[in-house]
Amino acid sequence: MENHHHKSLRLAVIFLVLLIASLSACSEGNIKTGTTDITDVENSPLVTQVTEDKNDPNTMSPTLMVEGKLYYLSGLDVNIDFDKDYYDGQITASVNPSQLPVNNDESNIAPVGTPYVKYSDGVLAMIGEKWMIFESDTKHKEVKDYDKVLPTIMVGDRLYFSQGVDINVDIDKSEYLGTITSAIDDTKMPLENGQANFEAKGAPYAVYKNGVILLLEGKWFFFEIK
Repeated sequence: MENHHHKSLRLAVIFLVLLIASLSACSEGNIKTGTTDITDVENSPLVTQVTEDKNDPNTMSPTLMVEGKLYYLSGLDVNIDFDKDYYDGQITASVNPSQLPVNNDESNIAPVGTPYVKYSDGVLAMIGEKWMIFESDTKHKEVKDYDKVLPTIMVGDRLYFSQGVDINVDIDKSEYLGTITSAIDDTKMPLENGQANFEAKGAPYAVYKNGVILLLEGKWFFFEIK
């Protein structure tokens, strides 16, 4: 009877050890193959914070563009690993930190060759050997509200922000640089030259000092790079 009891106990211990080993292998497999779900990503240890230089007025939020959409650096990285087979793409062009990306796979922070992985409604990009979280404009909490509501136009691949003042100046039509050709919602940033995030289609603009002036309702309004 006693021998039977010891035998049952040994079998129970062996079963428990095998069960723990099996669960451990499954857990490691998920991380290595990149199948970790969004809950695991968000609950992973968050460490280094990276944000734009707020002391430089010409620096835009660190951003990248994927499939025609801008994603903004959240300032957080996640402790996760992906096999190269799970990469969704890489950055193929970089722009100045004072500009926002206007083409797919372009960034104003990530160097050319930086891999990225799409997850949920965001993007993870490998920067400095860490997977940094980039969020869509609807989730990004650190994008300045000031930027979101400011009337903005894009000219020569640069964003110009309204200063809320009109300029008493006489500009001949021969000095016009172009006209606003399209308008988007005022919660978004222009992505194309001649585009505004307010109703100004057909309005002419011209270069003025270190910025651009736009003719609206008979007045020239001043826009400059922030």
